[in-house]
Amino acid sequence: MKKLSLAILAVFLTVAAAQAQIVINEIMYNPPEGGTDTTEFIELYNAGTAAVDIQGWHFTAGVADSVDVSTVIPAGGYFVWTVNAAAFQNTYGQAADREWASGGLSNGGEAIVLVDGAGVVMDSVTYNDAGSWPNAADGSGNSLALCDATTDNTDPANWTTDSTNTGITVGGTALLASPGAANTTNCVVNTTLTVEFAGTQTYVDENVGTVTIDLAIQNPNATATTVEVSIGASSTAIAADYTNFSSPTTVTFPANSTTNQSFTIDIVDDADQEVLETIIFELGNATNGAVIGTNNSYTVNINANDIAAVPVPDVVITEILYDQVGTDTIEFIELYNNGTATADLSGFYFDGVAYTVPNGTTLAAGAYWVITLDSVALQAVTGVTANQWTSGALSNVGEDIVFYTIAGDTVDIVNYNDNAPWPLRDDNVAIQLSDVNADNNDAANWCHATNNAGTTGLGDILYATPGAANTACASPGVYVYSTIDQIDGLLLPGNVPAFEGDSVELRGLVYCDDFRSGNGLDFALIETASTNGIRVYAPVDISSYTVNAGDSIRVFGRINNYNGLLQVLADSIDFVSAGNATLSPLEVTALSEATENKLIEINNLTLIDPSQWTGTGSGFAVDATNGTDTFSLYIDNDVDLYTQPAPTGAFKVYGFGGQYDPSIPHDEGYQLVPCNSSITPISSLNLSAQAPVRIYPNPAQDRLFVEAEAVDAIQVYNNLGQLVIRLDNLQGNRQELNLSQLEAGVYHLNIIRNGQSSSQSFIKQ
Repeated sequence: MKKLSLAILAVFLTVAAAQAQIVINEIMYNPPEGGTDTTEFIELYNAGTAAVDIQGWHFTAGVADSVDVSTVIPAGGYFVWTVNAAAFQNTYGQAADREWASGGLSNGGEAIVLVDGAGVVMDSVTYNDAGSWPNAADGSGNSLALCDATTDNTDPANWTTDSTNTGITVGGTALLASPGAANTTNCVVNTTLTVEFAGTQTYVDENVGTVTIDLAIQNPNATATTVEVSIGASSTAIAADYTNFSSPTTVTFPANSTTNQSFTIDIVDDADQEVLETIIFELGNATNGAVIGTNNSYTVNINANDIAAVPVPDVVITEILYDQVGTDTIEFIELYNNGTATADLSGFYFDGVAYTVPNGTTLAAGAYWVITLDSVALQAVTGVTANQWTSGALSNVGEDIVFYTIAGDTVDIVNYNDNAPWPLRDDNVAIQLSDVNADNNDAANWCHATNNAGTTGLGDILYATPGAANTACASPGVYVYSTIDQIDGLLLPGNVPAFEGDSVELRGLVYCDDFRSGNGLDFALIETASTNGIRVYAPVDISSYTVNAGDSIRVFGRINNYNGLLQVLADSIDFVSAGNATLSPLEVTALSEATENKLIEINNLTLIDPSQWTGTGSGFAVDATNGTDTFSLYIDNDVDLYTQPAPTGAFKVYGFGGQYDPSIPHDEGYQLVPCNSSITPISSLNLSAQAPVRIYPNPAQDRLFVEAEAVDAIQVYNNLGQLVIRLDNLQGNRQELNLSQLEAGVYHLNIIRNGQSSSQSFIKQ
């Protein structure tokens, strides 16, 4: 057995002190300004009793910058980093301490890691805009504020939103933040006496000698606290693999002390050929009313440094499911043997989740292998048999997944993320590698799965191919061919397209007109063999293509959700053919997600308020009714209706189902966007075969009677086109209208029967 003696130098004490007292204290990652965020900031706070010089400190994640001059943060002082010093000054009326060199903070969350000149981590926070993190900091005007600088700032429970009213309004939203000053928070402070391990695991070589493990305490009191440390039954190391530790061992925290306490264990360096072994420590029997925290176990992973060299096989991570609707139970990681020989994975292990591959596990050339959070749950959904990892879970905002040989050599690593350029996080949708030969640590080579792998217990479809070849992506750098039916048929909660951000090739027929004259394109494309469609949009000209109904084209671009409307942001267009037969509009009686981007027609409409027909702006919305429901029509300034007078009487109209709803879950704001020459008046001649309509007396004073069969609704308009009386859901053959509130003059009566309308005029005296 060997032991390693470690000398603790004064410089390390200095580093430890700085690390303990400089904390990331406030983050503004999505200010309420429109467009590019120019007032993002990160605030540091010196929670110690001594000044700290941060020269040489720099970020390794989040943003990029390095402090190149002596910069001292006094005890109790603040230091503010910002993305744009001039914009920060103009907005907050005070100067930031430093403008970072490049990068910006992710609106979806990411890690911010600050290290010193030697690369030692001084502080690290992985924030998010979902889960336990306060989501009001995502664009609502509030910064993300730490409740107490002495608490663990990696725990979202210790963060809230700042409520300091700066008196500044940005884009109509009040700015609530306190850069360079104490946070104003309404936090519920956790006062529970808690003991736990200061970390969760470590990897050591067999010849390491002595290993020291720290325990931490929160909210100590005037009484000493003890806790027992035992070696758990799930450990794979045997008693001969370690010495100088008695299970259980009691660790004592002195009264009122927040200092970490530690214990040691000596690792035996023998000559046995062994796989990676684990010693798993567990906590129990805490005294003084203390509770054991979430870090209730700690794993020492022992690499066998005396085994023969292990070949590193060509095994790659090819598919990851890291988030699902509800509680994550079917997370999985898929590996593929891209080599030509069977790979022996005995003793190989993961970082990102805790799992050591059992002895005797092999992976044939060209075969797939899956590990999962819950093997029973995954099999119930997909029918796939997988190995269940020991502990841990995949981060919903991204992390490193590393696969090691038994000797600790890296087999493969993927540092995925839930933000662009990686495929955006989609519940129940796995991300897949486009090609097993591609660089799987390059986000451009990943996209969303499209294969229906089964239905979860909540009734949601899982899109993935665990244990089988990926189906979602083409070769790297190539637009993935997808049908419009596939894109339109896969929406996530909030009516967000599952393929959002993906580069695709779509094929279909052009319908209607170009709603963007001059520079750029805006038109509808419908699947050739169905009625499903998608809006094609380009802010600038991308080709010489001119929009013509009936054209068959191929569109290359990225899927996007614009205020609820599914569209493809076109990069290029290929013309295929012209003059193709197109579909007739679908007649509908309601607007919803089911009518979006379809060619539809609504019959027997009349305008509710003709004064909405303004003929101004880039377009205008008018409300129309069929006598029962109200429909929003958006008249674009690029169709001929824009310059025509408002229709009088009843009409039918066709166009595309649209939507404008900027708020999640995007389930409102449905519209019909008419095409050119798409409004057809419904002539009263169409009713000639019906029973006659009789109105009396005419002229009338306070009352008017209408006699006719099967009248559904009656509408009365004045000479300005304004609706003044409306009767719906009528029964019987004789209706009485109260005219007592009307001014004297000529009025127009619109009578709706059997889906058609007729008009008559009368005089009110």
